[in-house]
Amino acid sequence: MPNNKKKSLRDVKNAQGAGIVGAHPYSRKATQMRRALHRESVLTEKTAKRDDVKFHKAERIVYFRLAVPDDKQCATFDELHEYIQLYISRNDDEMKKLTENVRPGRPRPPKLDLLESLKKKDIAEYEKGFGVPNLVDPNTVKILRACEGDYNAIMSRVKLIRVTNPHSTSNAGLHR
Repeated sequence: MPNNKKKSLRDVKNAQGAGIVGAHPYSRKATQMRRALHRESVLTEKTAKRDDVKFHKAERIVYFRLAVPDDKQCATFDELHEYIQLYISRNDDEMKKLTENVRPGRPRPPKLDLLESLKKKDIAEYEKGFGVPNLVDPNTVKILRACEGDYNAIMSRVKLIRVTNPHSTSNAGLHR
């Protein structure tokens, strides 16, 4: 059986001209066009999701790149935990400002809900294992400092480690 699936609209004959309007709704051509459009939307969604994950990972790397002072060669694990606590509480000022501006009887701003959920997600990740650049290793810190803005290249070169909350009762000795 030949592989005759039309994966994109350009493969479907005369799809650009008449479109679905020119084809009977239950015809083979209309089915091919619907399948191609659905495939295109699914691929677009997956690409956007992948890019979002990459963006947040790069944002975290940039934050921790700026966390280590220039006069230090690398950080200790205690300092790394302090940097993580600062990262988790990075939006606290904005959250406080938004809660002060809410008038009684008025709905909360959606941005406040977003920031609170982001903080809860970061805290939960810290309990299970927070992925950060290995700031304890001097070579990693040197690579981070050498980065000028090409974060695609740095994401492959920087070694990430998982750090858990040392004060958590759930990790039972997974402190690193």
